[in-house]
Amino acid sequence: MNRSRPPEGPAGSSRSWSGRLASVPTTVWVVAGLVVMAQVLTTARYGIFRDELYYLACADHLAWGYVDHPPLSIAILAGWTALFGDSVLSLGILPALGAGVLVLMMSDLAAALGGEDRARILASLATGVAPIVLILGGFYSMNILDLLFWVALVRILVWMVNRSEPRGWLAFGLLGGLGLLNKLSVLFLLTAVALSVVLTPLRRHLRTPWPWAGAALAFLLVLPHLVWQFHHGWPTLEFVTNARLYKIAYGGPLPFLGEAALMVGPPS
Repeated sequence: MNRSRPPEGPAGSSRSWSGRLASVPTTVWVVAGLVVMAQVLTTARYGIFRDELYYLACADHLAWGYVDHPPLSIAILAGWTALFGDSVLSLGILPALGAGVLVLMMSDLAAALGGEDRARILASLATGVAPIVLILGGFYSMNILDLLFWVALVRILVWMVNRSEPRGWLAFGLLGGLGLLNKLSVLFLLTAVALSVVLTPLRRHLRTPWPWAGAALAFLLVLPHLVWQFHHGWPTLEFVTNARLYKIAYGGPLPFLGEAALMVGPPS
């Protein structure tokens, strides 16, 4: 027999935070804790990953942009190392915590889509053992943050659909702008969402000011990075162009989907 779930409260309400945390199955907390523990206990065995050395160098030269990534992950790292140092353990804690939070977020997303405890536990397990999560949770980079932004944006979208509530576009714009300041690939998700709004009943939200305000907020957040790009001759565009020409091997859509399945884990 299906148990009824109380309706979602608006973002920031007591139901959104304390009530939702209290409803998380114990098994989900255990999975999240084990994921964090496994990453922290094994991080010293692998040493510092070469990308982390590059990130540390960038953190010593804070700016609104860099050749191959936006500034948010670097600003977070600069603040973290100022407080806790740049040891191997210190660098490993942040991505490990990110992986654990991702487990909790996927469980919450499963609940928002109508799943009950068994679905939430299955979602947490599938996330916790996904190869891409195990890899990106093992070293600091913008990529573990990128996963968090994608899931958070989808979660807000589901909330708006469930509640038929357009005010969520402000939160969506806030996280979308921060996500772009972390990694520009969030633009793929934002483009897909924009198309979905036009092609589905969500287009009624366009008659309200909220999606436009959210888009304006996202643009304002990413504007300093765009100004930096302009003043430096759009170096990221040059970097992406060179990567496509000399680094990335194009294998077609089917191999891409196959690799995506391996990243998530074929059993999932």
